[in-house]
Amino acid sequence: MPIRAIHRGSLGRRFMGRRPGRVFVLLPDPVDADACLKAAGFTGFADADEAWDREFEQLVGAAVAAMTRRFGEASVSAPTHARHPAWVERLDSFCLGLLLGRSRPQPATWTPTQAMQNAATDDQLVPFALVGFGDAAYRHGVGPRAALLSGGGHPLLWFWLDDELADAWPEIADEVSQPWSSNELELAWETLVPAIPMLARELPRVALHRGDAISWTDGEHVLGFNAGLGVSPAEVYVPTESSWSASAPVWASTLRATIVRDFEASGVRVVAHEGAGAFDDFQKAR
Repeated sequence: MPIRAIHRGSLGRRFMGRRPGRVFVLLPDPVDADACLKAAGFTGFADADEAWDREFEQLVGAAVAAMTRRFGEASVSAPTHARHPAWVERLDSFCLGLLLGRSRPQPATWTPTQAMQNAATDDQLVPFALVGFGDAAYRHGVGPRAALLSGGGHPLLWFWLDDELADAWPEIADEVSQPWSSNELELAWETLVPAIPMLARELPRVALHRGDAISWTDGEHVLGFNAGLGVSPAEVYVPTESSWSASAPVWASTLRATIVRDFEASGVRVVAHEGAGAFDDFQKAR
């Protein structure tokens, strides 16, 4: 059975790296039976056939094309499913790397459309795919200005748009949904979004940067530290408790314990050192 309609939804505000933005979604109707979609309240199920597959590929291609025209060249990030029990841990590590600005595996043979379609229909092959659009995605851990996401084998297309771009969503949705009819649909979208830490409700405090620097932010100020990124786990060099007040700026004079806790929670090994610095501008730590 071919696709009859496209449903639209909104997840609300999320950070992509350090960028605030909004998340929207498109869902074709009908779709294959899926327990998660049923739990979220969607009832438009049917067995997929070749016509549905072709039209879903058309939908994904239209989404990639619309985003590329508006926001710039596409960049694919999609981890291949590991063929052993540790794939969950590897996926978590991959996604944290995206959030913190680390290098990302990128299958050179996959186009943005292929990566998105694979992640949306076969989580045994690609657990998750992200296509960033525009200038230098993830530079300094900031994140792209616009992105497409899919994952979990659920045939949903998630659109993340920077706050400054979010007003373009109605036009994007209209363009991508042609030639199908479309409508807003109230679902428990929160239960369906891929469980990936790169989409955060709050501003991530820790970011790893290319080179040997790590930064921490309270949302207003940014503090930089020297780091060792060629070891596993990555290390960050923090002034000792006794030298902290002399090394850190006044605004961070009481924040050492909080900063250390946030580093440890992000998977970074904290190394206390008398000669370490805490820089108001993280570029000084590079």
